[in-house]
Amino acid sequence: MKYKELLAQSRRNIGTGFPAGSQAISFQVFEVGCRWMHQKLNDDIGEKRQHFNSSINYLKYGMIKYGIAFFVFIFSLWQFSRISLFIAPLSIVLFYLTEIHFLFLFPLILDGIKSPLWVSLKQTYKTGIVTALTTVIPISLFMLYGLLNTRNPFRNWYIGCFAIIIWYQNEVRDRL
Repeated sequence: MKYKELLAQSRRNIGTGFPAGSQAISFQVFEVGCRWMHQKLNDDIGEKRQHFNSSINYLKYGMIKYGIAFFVFIFSLWQFSRISLFIAPLSIVLFYLTEIHFLFLFPLILDGIKSPLWVSLKQTYKTGIVTALTTVIPISLFMLYGLLNTRNPFRNWYIGCFAIIIWYQNEVRDRL
């Protein structure tokens, strides 16, 4: 699916009931987000819904995913800026090129998949690196732009997260 379709479908079906902003900005950001994602991931399952596994260290997985991506961003920014400030923005592309390798990590964890880091890597490559990159960057821009909305800064964030869940449900879940 293309990013426009994913965002449109997400907007139509997201509903309400987002975690409070004060909850989202805390050390429990990944657990809070995963609880919400778990609900969205399983909305259509009904009675067969798995329980949310609160024993998983979601912070650890978030730190792995974003720690690696931020390291690549900072290191490449430093290297590119030594060459020329004009190419320094390529660090953003490298951040997302790294981040997409773990694109489906949290839905995989929530579905109870063994070795979710490895499976996320495999599923990203099955999806296609270029496809993943050209889908994720516009969704990310949409999410970041939403943070400028002072009345509801996280709405776009949740729409973007739900778009990734929809993508996972439609194109990845059945391949597992």
